[in-house]
Amino acid sequence: MRQDLDLKIRAFTHTSRRTARTDADSPDQPQALIKALQDATTTEVTDLFLLAEQIWSSLRDAQPTPLTEFSAEAACYLLFCQVVTEIFSRDFGQAKLARVAGKLGVDQPEGAAVVLATARRHMAIDTTLAWNVLVDVRIALGTVVANR
Repeated sequence: MRQDLDLKIRAFTHTSRRTARTDADSPDQPQALIKALQDATTTEVTDLFLLAEQIWSSLRDAQPTPLTEFSAEAACYLLFCQVVTEIFSRDFGQAKLARVAGKLGVDQPEGAAVVLATARRHMAIDTTLAWNVLVDVRIALGTVVANR
């Protein structure tokens, strides 16, 4: 997971520098995103939620622009990496996976993986939907969540 995350962070950083700015974007927005992404390179994968929430919360009242949409996708990806790590950690047994799947409304323990795959697909289309699915998974896991 760490290797994939580091590669994605480099790609996000590179793209954020080249993403078109509009008058609706705050002047420090690209630098704030790049800083958060660089912080993610030294953050444990199990601790990415705070960075993801920091990026996400900065977008709450922002107008949709290419940069805000890109920032939302980056925040979702950080949260996705943390959730995947939480679900597939070594101490996460079948019984707990079955409970989480039940809380997510799926019958089989493998359904939790399907929910994650669905969230990943949503990231490219509707980041708010993806974020909400990932937050629902964290609620099912019993982890601390922020406001949507």
